[in-house]
Amino acid sequence: NELFGQVIPYLKQLKILGVDAIFDCTTAYFGRRVDLLKTISDSSGIHIITNTGIYGGANDRYIPKFAYENDASFISRIWIDEFENGIEKTGIKPGFIKLAFDAGTPSEIDRKLFEAGLLTHLKTGLTLAVHTADNLEAVQLQLKLLEKYRVHPSAWVWVHANKHNDDAELLATASKGAWISLDGANASNLEEYIAKIQKFKANGLLHKILLSHDGNGFPAGRTIRKFDAVIK
Repeated sequence: NELFGQVIPYLKQLKILGVDAIFDCTTAYFGRRVDLLKTISDSSGIHIITNTGIYGGANDRYIPKFAYENDASFISRIWIDEFENGIEKTGIKPGFIKLAFDAGTPSEIDRKLFEAGLLTHLKTGLTLAVHTADNLEAVQLQLKLLEKYRVHPSAWVWVHANKHNDDAELLATASKGAWISLDGANASNLEEYIAKIQKFKANGLLHKILLSHDGNGFPAGRTIRKFDAVIK
C-alpha cells in the first residue's frame, strides 16, 4: 500500500504531462516484480516495459548461483522462455534484455551474461540495454562479442554513457550503429546534455541518442527521483 500510494499518484501526473510508457530496469534477483508493475500500470494508465536478464553490476551481488554454474546457452534459454511464455507464469513478457558490467577489466561472469544476452537476442530480437558507464574495456569487449555473434551494434545500448567523458569515443561508437544512452537527466544538467546532443547532431548522429531520467519511483519511501525534466 505504501508503494502504490507513492508511485501511482506520481505516474498519473506524468501521464497528464504526456508520458505514455516507462522502461523499468529492475532485473530478476534485483527486485523485479511484474505483478506489482501490472497493478501500477493498470492503475496509472502508463505502459510499463519490464525486462529479462541479470544485473551483473554492484560487485555481482545480484547474480544467482546458477549463473556461475551453467553456460551462456543455459542462461539464455531461461530468458528466451520468459519472452516466449511469459515471466513467472504471469503471461507478461519482457520488452528488452537488461545486463550490467562492473568497473575495471570485465569479469568472466559479466562476459558470460552478455553472451547469454546475445544468444537471447538472436532468438527473440530483444535489444540489450547494458549498464556500462565509463568502462571502456567493457565497451570494447561488447563490440567484439557483437561482431563474433554477428549481431549489429544497433541491438545494443551503452547505458550510462554520459559518465564517459570522451565525446569522440561516444561518437565513434554511435557511428557503428550503437545506441548512446545519456542517463540521469535532471533540471541541473540539462544544458550540459543539450550541448552533447548538439555535438551528435552536428555529426549526423542525433538519431543514435537516447535520453533517460534514470528515475526512481519508490526509493523506500523517500523523495522520488523524478522522471519529468526532459518533457518539461
